[in-house]
Amino acid sequence: MNAPSAEANRSIAEVEKTVVSRLGLRMALRTLSKWQDAGNQGKIRVDLLPSHGYQCRMPVSLPIRLFWTLALLACLVAPSPGRSASDETVTAERPAEYMIYQYPDTSLVLKLDVAEAEFNVQTFGPESALLKSSAVPGRRIGPVFQHIDSSSRARQLMIEVRPGRPVQRSAIRLEVLQFAAGDRNMADQLRAYQLFSVGTELARASDASTWASKAYSLQNAAGVFAALGMEEMRLWSEYFAAHLVLYRLNDPLMALELAGPVQAGANRAGYPQPELAARMLEAEAVLQLAAESGERSAALYHARAHELLARVVTLSQQSGLEAEHGRALYQDGRVYEMQGDAERALAQYAAAVTITEGAGDIELLNEIRATAAALYEDQGRASGAIAMLDDIAGDLATEEKDSADQELALRLFEKGRLLNNTFRYEEAVKELSQALALQKADSAAPLWGPTALELAWAHYSLGALDEALALLDETLPALSANGHLEARARAYGSLGNMQRQLRQFELAERARAAQAALLQGGRDRPEWLIESALDARSREGPGSTQAQDLLRDARRSADREADRLSEHRASLWLCLLQAERAPAATCDAATATASYRLLRAGGVPWLAADAALLNARILSLSGQAAAARERMEELIDDLHWYRRALPGVLGAWYVENRDAVAREYLSLVRAGGDGASLLLAMERIRALEAADYARPESRPLVPADDESLRALLWRRQAAAGSEGERLVDEVNQRLSASRRGQGAESVIPAASDLARLLAGLDRSEALLSYYFDGRSTQALLARRGEVRAVDLAGGARIREQLEDLASALSGPRTAVLDQQLEALGQALLQPLARWLPDTVYLLPTGPLRGVPLDALRLGGEYFAEGHVVVNLASLDALARRSPTLSDDFRKQVFLAGNPQEQGDPFNLEFRASPEITAVTDRFVGPGLHIIQGVALQKHEFEDERFERAVLVHLALAGTMDLEFPDRSRLLLAPIAAERGDIRAFLAPADVRGFHVAAQLVVLSGTAVVGPGLSSFDSRLAFVADFLEAGAAAVLVSLWPPGERVSAGFANEFYRGLLDDPNLVDVLAAVKRARIVANPQTNLLNWASFQLFIR
Repeated sequence: MNAPSAEANRSIAEVEKTVVSRLGLRMALRTLSKWQDAGNQGKIRVDLLPSHGYQCRMPVSLPIRLFWTLALLACLVAPSPGRSASDETVTAERPAEYMIYQYPDTSLVLKLDVAEAEFNVQTFGPESALLKSSAVPGRRIGPVFQHIDSSSRARQLMIEVRPGRPVQRSAIRLEVLQFAAGDRNMADQLRAYQLFSVGTELARASDASTWASKAYSLQNAAGVFAALGMEEMRLWSEYFAAHLVLYRLNDPLMALELAGPVQAGANRAGYPQPELAARMLEAEAVLQLAAESGERSAALYHARAHELLARVVTLSQQSGLEAEHGRALYQDGRVYEMQGDAERALAQYAAAVTITEGAGDIELLNEIRATAAALYEDQGRASGAIAMLDDIAGDLATEEKDSADQELALRLFEKGRLLNNTFRYEEAVKELSQALALQKADSAAPLWGPTALELAWAHYSLGALDEALALLDETLPALSANGHLEARARAYGSLGNMQRQLRQFELAERARAAQAALLQGGRDRPEWLIESALDARSREGPGSTQAQDLLRDARRSADREADRLSEHRASLWLCLLQAERAPAATCDAATATASYRLLRAGGVPWLAADAALLNARILSLSGQAAAARERMEELIDDLHWYRRALPGVLGAWYVENRDAVAREYLSLVRAGGDGASLLLAMERIRALEAADYARPESRPLVPADDESLRALLWRRQAAAGSEGERLVDEVNQRLSASRRGQGAESVIPAASDLARLLAGLDRSEALLSYYFDGRSTQALLARRGEVRAVDLAGGARIREQLEDLASALSGPRTAVLDQQLEALGQALLQPLARWLPDTVYLLPTGPLRGVPLDALRLGGEYFAEGHVVVNLASLDALARRSPTLSDDFRKQVFLAGNPQEQGDPFNLEFRASPEITAVTDRFVGPGLHIIQGVALQKHEFEDERFERAVLVHLALAGTMDLEFPDRSRLLLAPIAAERGDIRAFLAPADVRGFHVAAQLVVLSGTAVVGPGLSSFDSRLAFVADFLEAGAAAVLVSLWPPGERVSAGFANEFYRGLLDDPNLVDVLAAVKRARIVANPQTNLLNWASFQLFIR
């Protein structure tokens, strides 16, 4: 083809000028002279704007420069329909599409590049026939060329570009090179592109010979490009050959041999991107070789990798390639991790995260985070790992792909597993429940069994047996017989323990057999034998011979495995069983105490606690009651500290044994002490229970110490042999330092404190509490100068009667109810009648928590008619036994209630609440803050008007769960969600985050539900939480009396408070007035309301 004349050039220049002027664009195109100088006389190059698809018609009879300009014009004015602007996000599901026109007898070469992303390009001919599909697996930098054979007829082609990650359309570059058939001048260049195209085409086969053939084709292309003087194309051809050798043929030595000349040549010629790609490939090949080498060679490879990656960082910064910059820092962090330098590795990971966050490569970003999370976990820094997993989950939660849900589920599972491993079981339940729901929602999802097993373990550790058993019953039969051996063994072990607690011994035996089949080696056998022995003891009773035989086997097995902790635990249990069978011929108590001392210093908290309880029982049976009591007090102090400082580290042991701890201790005190000692001992148990629900700011450890101690304890618990022995000293030193830093805080008031509190009572006042142990009941009545202990007849039956009464009180009044009230009045009050004064301060425990003592009947009258009953949260509350409201309390009132669903926005109908109306009418004015209807959401309790209110009235339906206090709820307005309304609520944990100044909190719609777990529990959810949050007093309903009853009661109560601010006196007066008004029918209108003071 001849060059155009000067006149033609002027005409072409005018056309170019017109094109640019009309389009208002400035195109960064190479000039014709540059193309001609490069030997491209017979080739057409068209740069297509990446923001559109184009349909290009290319007239071939014009002089070349005019031809090129008109081709450009045609491409710009004929965009493919349906495609948006350059800021459109392109994904594998929503590919970029381009349309071009291929003239007859013309070959095309498509040059495609997607910055820092893998991609697949497919070209379709007429009738959607696939002509060519190209991709280089793992490629992130460098162009891919696709050769399209000539056709005898003109045809329109569709090009689809599918990136491996979401990218903006502007990141895709497409150039079309055209070669006329029979043009000998361009034959070598076309052949080179054809060879390159063959090397990057997708093949159906994926065997080594296929990839070797492609690498060979790319090397041949490099040779042709070199002969033509096309240096950059030579470099890319050789780079991709090295890429396939490393990633598809897995030959790092050959890859290094091929990549070395590429990076050197690119550096000399000034091509930064081929150099960057080659150096990154070299670094990855070096790391593969390091992993396969000895220590000395690995050190040399690591040093070389640092050098290569440092240069990649520089090149990527110069080229503006943020993802490659982040990837290089990430790989450098991996090298440091391989070298054992965790701190520098984490620093590089952190830097990589910072850079990659701006690159838009979410997949790479989350890979870096996941690697960092694993290293944080290895270092015992769970909070760092969880923070990384939270970031991953946050990104995945915003993605629309179904696969994102499963990736999110995986990350939630990992977070839940980490939380389990650091004894944060309540948090683990939340994460694992969400993960399991996501996995079950997708029928194509991978097996969800491991998630269910982790969730079951968290529930088991919290004592939620129903949930744990349901999960295990569903999951274990569905799991493969060959997979998840360790998790399944642990699950069957916990299943056996739970079934033992429920006295389902046949099921427990099956679980133990299934567990035994899964145990790995002899290390786990001693524990299995001990638990099997405990099954036999529970089944056969104290002194079981089968249990003793199993314990002897356990001791021998532990000795063989050098498992000293299991050996001494088996010895303690064996000693106890022998003592239970023949107390006079008990084992040597001194030997048992020595085993206890060893286990206490063993660095495993739950084993130390178990040993203390066993040792106390052995001492008691051997007639050493004082020593047994001392051991129990030592144990309770330990439990109190662990429950406050490191909740969860005692695991399921505490839930299984806390009732036994209280029973053993209180029975020892009761047998050897007086009423005052028992009262103080019960306060000690009350403080232990409160420790389970300590407010965040009262936790004694700072977060860093908490995290490191939890990680250390988990490592000690999981370690064996010399590693376990090595960790023991570190654990004990850390625990001792942590406890020493808090001082020697006692969890029990001294006898002098009790005497001082009782000395403040006058003759009309007394303190009352009851001791229930399932076999007997004892009343403790304390007045100034004395504590009287009175054994009550029918003690074993009283608890059942109280539980029956609690159920009956929420229903209508009947003759049976009256009989129950009378019977319990006779059982609980009549034996004390001669000593009971006008005002009784009650410390409610066990079954009394859901029963109003003042509703019991004595001599045909309600106890409330002649006495005032005030409930105390603790002994110390005696010092604040007469709460009053300030004179100006009505100036700061917070009123909330009447939650309603979001209805039709055009329907202004609002359902009024009688109770809200009654309280509003009483306190209407600028000091009243009301929240009701759809506005009643959790964030309203963050308002300073709530925190500063003197009176807080919550007219909210709710439950106070005696079995699981933290499952209690106060219902708020539903939250509108995509899948329907979700009922919002306040939980006790929310209240533990509040700080209130209220002198009185009223909960008027609550109900006590569930059986108590222990006769020794005293906590009432929400009541205790509000008192601990700062409230001076809480008035609560034990069952919901109904809105109209609550409205009337509130009206009378607040009317009385405006005249007399003493809460106790006004409440007693309202109750008596209601009794007098109609003693036969209105029990349920007043008895529900009970006052508790802090």
